[in-house]
Amino acid sequence: MEIPDTAVIIATRGRPQILTDTLQSIKRQTHRPFRVYVSVSSLEDAPPAELSKAVTELVGPPGGCAQRNTAIRHVPLDVKYIAFFDDDMEVHPSYLEQAVRFLEKNSDVVGISGILLADGKISREAARTLLESDATWRSGPSLKDRGPYHLLHGCNMVIRSGQLRETLFDENLPLYSYCEDYDLSLRLENFGRVGGLSNAVGVHLQTQTARVSGKRYGYAMIANNWYFLRL
Repeated sequence: MEIPDTAVIIATRGRPQILTDTLQSIKRQTHRPFRVYVSVSSLEDAPPAELSKAVTELVGPPGGCAQRNTAIRHVPLDVKYIAFFDDDMEVHPSYLEQAVRFLEKNSDVVGISGILLADGKISREAARTLLESDATWRSGPSLKDRGPYHLLHGCNMVIRSGQLRETLFDENLPLYSYCEDYDLSLRLENFGRVGGLSNAVGVHLQTQTARVSGKRYGYAMIANNWYFLRL
């Protein structure tokens, strides 16, 4: 089966080495993306020169939602799927291939997130070792879309571009864009199912360097939840 074009978007800030390692992970994908977009609010956050030819660098307003929307608007309309990864993800080489093949065979599914073998408190080296030894990706695909799995996980997700363009990320969510994946998932469910795909596998390092301060993060947790209640 021919796999249609997929774009990858990474919004990042102040973590060039961590970003570099994640770009190397994406480079090893068996389904090579049409293009990788790195969305930043300052050129200081762009990837090193040796990787700049392999990605499209975009500069726009700061914030996770705004940076992702900046990149979405640059993806050609004929690209069928858009994948989002945090800049501290390590993904199995088969991740994009598994995700896109499943979406191609299941037209009622709008978006998926992969299964995380670990989510935090793990080094890049340990993440790679874990992915190399795990056989989850060999299993048959199934979608977990009930209970806690009916929401996408913002650190890794693949979404149909047409439906995504109709809703985009809510740029009213400030600073850390806390719970932007929760908000997006609920709006995407107006178009079809979303959930966790059993054989798209990754590891989220949850590296804390260069993140917003704890005070601002705490503010976003309260302010964003209040904002959702008022919608």
